[in-house]
Amino acid sequence: MNTFAFNPREKFGQHYASFLQKMQKHDHLRDLIKVGWLLVALLFFVFMYLYFVSLASTRGYFLRQAMQTRTSISFQQEIVKTQILKIRQESWWSMKDPNIPWSTRNTKPEVVRIQIPTE
Repeated sequence: MNTFAFNPREKFGQHYASFLQKMQKHDHLRDLIKVGWLLVALLFFVFMYLYFVSLASTRGYFLRQAMQTRTSISFQQEIVKTQILKIRQESWWSMKDPNIPWSTRNTKPEVVRIQIPTE
């Protein structure tokens, strides 16, 4: 009866020893592989950095533009509020002025048109 005995440690040891001998013969190839992987990793991180920095700076640029537009609109709104307040005060004082007789006073609300400044 023929039996076959497989010893995995012996086979693994032989293959590993032959692999080490091949690698010792080809040290420059191993060094090139290491340098290649380092370059690939470096380029990956550089491109990721450039992508996210570019994205952040683009968002910042558009955010600044939106903030400037918002500031100019807010400023125009404050100008209109000031004009409305001035007209209300004039209307109030014209109604409460003791020098104007009651018969000539205008007690109806007035429609006031205000020119909104545009750029």
